[in-house]
Amino acid sequence: MKNCIVFLLITGCLYLTFPTVIGAAEARTDRKAWTTQDTIVEAVFVSLVYVDWKQTIEFTQHPDKYPDCFETNPLLGPHPSRTRVNTVVAGSVLAHAFIAQELSQPYRAWWQFFWIGVEIHCIRKNRVVMGVTTSF
Repeated sequence: MKNCIVFLLITGCLYLTFPTVIGAAEARTDRKAWTTQDTIVEAVFVSLVYVDWKQTIEFTQHPDKYPDCFETNPLLGPHPSRTRVNTVVAGSVLAHAFIAQELSQPYRAWWQFFWIGVEIHCIRKNRVVMGVTTSF
């Protein structure tokens, strides 16, 4: 997990500092154009949301196994149903992608990397602090 965080931070710094280093073939004058690089970063975000979603399902469906766990997302409430978790997570992923697509650079990268950081924090807290384990 530590290596993943370091990788994301380095990638984010390169992305924000030298946009042509990662996507040299896609150097652009149109700052709103969606690139392969944007797709990759969005896929990283969605992958992290998937892990967070699995953890949330795990502790909400097994309150006896995780008695001290509760959801901190205000859209979900402390003890959401599986349906509510699925609905809010799906809506959040779609809203995130829509907003990212509407933003121009560098704001799109800031948006994406900010929420990647939030997801990493949530996953780590669920795993390290609360002890939530998941299987894939």
